Amino acid sequence: MHANRKYRFPEAIKDCRATLKYKKELYTEDSEIIAEAHFKLSLALEFASMTSTSEDDAKAGPKTVDENMRKEAAEELEKAIDSTKLKLQKKELDLATIHAPEDNDETRKQITEIKEIIADMEQRVSLPLPRILLVNAIPV
Repeated sequence: MHANRKYRFPEAIKDCRATLKYKKELYTEDSEIIAEAHFKLSLALEFASMTSTSEDDAKAGPKTVDENMRKEAAEELEKAIDSTKLKLQKKELDLATIHAPEDNDETRKQITEIKEIIADMEQRVSLPLPRILLVNAIPV
């Protein structure tokens, strides 16, 4: 991590919560926008669960994991998965009702992509904490 870069995960959590609230007012649960908002909140919670809140804490060494925050991160990731699965169901219904071959090909491609996204998120839920942080690492 760059020495001058400070991550403010508590502020990110607050912002993600507010964004999610507003997006839920505008979009249905099967929207990728809702799934993405849950996912981003999950990441902010995950990183905050392992991040020191002050420079002195950071210099003192590793912080213990905030298990409540970690649990909430997992719950938000599950909500992202559930939302994405709703989108998958909608696309599968589209495939069953669309009769134009070119539209079917595009819908099949979208279904494959959605299944890959779901598999990736489900894998993240099952990873132990240090590994999930590496998988989700923010590039510097």
